[in-house]
Amino acid sequence: MGQAGPLVRGCWPVREKDVMRIGEGYLKAGQPLIMKIPGMEGFNRSQIEEVTSGGIVVSMPVSQGEVVSLPQGTAITVQFWDRYANYRFDTVVLGETRSGQVPVLLLRLPDHISRIQRRDFVRLEISCPVIFEIAALREQGKIASPVFTGHTANLSGGGMLLVTDLDLPPKTSLHLAVKLPGGLVVPAMGEVVRMINEIKTKDGAKYWLGIRFTGLEEKDRQALVRFIFEEQRRLRREGKM
Repeated sequence: MGQAGPLVRGCWPVREKDVMRIGEGYLKAGQPLIMKIPGMEGFNRSQIEEVTSGGIVVSMPVSQGEVVSLPQGTAITVQFWDRYANYRFDTVVLGETRSGQVPVLLLRLPDHISRIQRRDFVRLEISCPVIFEIAALREQGKIASPVFTGHTANLSGGGMLLVTDLDLPPKTSLHLAVKLPGGLVVPAMGEVVRMINEIKTKDGAKYWLGIRFTGLEEKDRQALVRFIFEEQRRLRREGKM
């Protein structure tokens, strides 16, 4: 990406840094991310365009095929991921600007980036109903995107093994809803990491897809982790694990 144009209210880009480490995470150009925006359901996808000493330049978030404009001072939560873990930080919108003819958003550099704790990745072997949409289709916003179904083979605070009749390539982004026993529904953003297995049945093929959560609200993450630990304790009491 070339140098961006002048930023709003006295802020301006400086020489681009390829990578910047803050706390436990690295920020770099080209990094996909998602934003939790106050007053909006779910998460909005974006991407880091530049990391400068003046802030983080990101592409404009999109919802239902429409660009979301955020006023200066809006507080948001950002999540991103790499092959090893998910990360989270809080930031504030400094303003909108343009890179050439393309509108972009400037975010304040965070004071700290937190890595999701390892306890979130304790896995529970359990079958829970899942419905999901393919993010790229949903975000086009032109027609209602198809809703697919499946179930978990295992589940953790970091992701799931999803069994479905849909063969999806790695890096496919999904909007998911997992129904836990007791009726609690956990919404999340997820990404296909790999296909673990393919099983042929008389009704067709079943695909076992490794899914990593890339967007999970804190209250939902805590509820999911709490459910997994309580279920494990119950199984241990009953001598089943």
